[in-house]
Amino acid sequence: MTIRGPYEYPKYYIGLSTDTKPPANIGDEFFETNTKKTYICYDGTNWSEKIGAIASDIVIIQSDVKDILSDLSNTRSDVNSVISDLVDIVSDIVEVWSDVKSIISDLIDIKSDINSSISDLVDVVSDLTDIRSDIVVVQSDVADVKSDVEIIRATVSDIKSDVQEVHSDVRSIISDLGDVWSDVRGIVSDLTLIQSDINDIKSDLIIAQYDTGIRVISGGSKTFATGTTKNFSFDSATNGAEIISIIVKGIIGAAWTLDVYVPTADAVASPAAGDKRDTITYLSTDTEGGLLQGFGIIYNGFLNFTNNGAGNQTITDVVIVFRSRAVLSVAWEA
Repeated sequence: MTIRGPYEYPKYYIGLSTDTKPPANIGDEFFETNTKKTYICYDGTNWSEKIGAIASDIVIIQSDVKDILSDLSNTRSDVNSVISDLVDIVSDIVEVWSDVKSIISDLIDIKSDINSSISDLVDVVSDLTDIRSDIVVVQSDVADVKSDVEIIRATVSDIKSDVQEVHSDVRSIISDLGDVWSDVRGIVSDLTLIQSDINDIKSDLIIAQYDTGIRVISGGSKTFATGTTKNFSFDSATNGAEIISIIVKGIIGAAWTLDVYVPTADAVASPAAGDKRDTITYLSTDTEGGLLQGFGIIYNGFLNFTNNGAGNQTITDVVIVFRSRAVLSVAWEA
């Protein structure tokens, strides 16, 4: 597609969605008062819906998302720590099980040695029936029994040592379980913070949705004597506003001067020379006029009307189409 533009002076139209959109130049816009949608002419014939966004709310949401990513990173670190502790616990359990199997094996050996000793003692009893001939065999069996007893003592000592190791491993497992519980509590705390951040994001999204809504406010009429200047003020307090367009009724067929003032400080009570942004002159011979292009305000603004005609003239209404977190307040100078 060939890029067109730029277009410095687009026209703005306002009507119903059922109205036939007029022939237009590329970049012209049409606002539907019943659907609150804005369309832009992109090829000189066809219109496409224009979608905007509030940049400041997106920045807040991006910040909250960064906080959530940071909290998730901390949570992931805690989960990794829990996994590491669980791996250590499993390793300790494997070692304990190995020790238990060793104890069981030693007990089997003890049983075997006891059985062997009993068998040797039976042999001794049998050999005592013939003391003279079998004395040497008896002495040998007794020596075997003594040897077996020493083996049993050594095995019992090994069992006691293994039991102590088991006790130590169990205490280590209990300590590890304490660490796991502490990590779990940390994860629960992190999840609570994440939930709070999610709630903040939901609140910011509601504000962002509220900010994108198009509103309309009417200021009513004002009659001017010849040569009289009166201002029409509009104020957003400290909420700021995007003025999409201003429609002034009573301009066509009359002679007026309109001065536009937009202060950059809060609570400005009246127009000041340094805040003057534009001057528009309307003649009584003009057949069109009274549509101001959009602009942004930080706090408030003023439209100064001067009657340049030969008699009384009336501005029948001032209609402002805008976006803001709050409703604008409007008023004519007394």
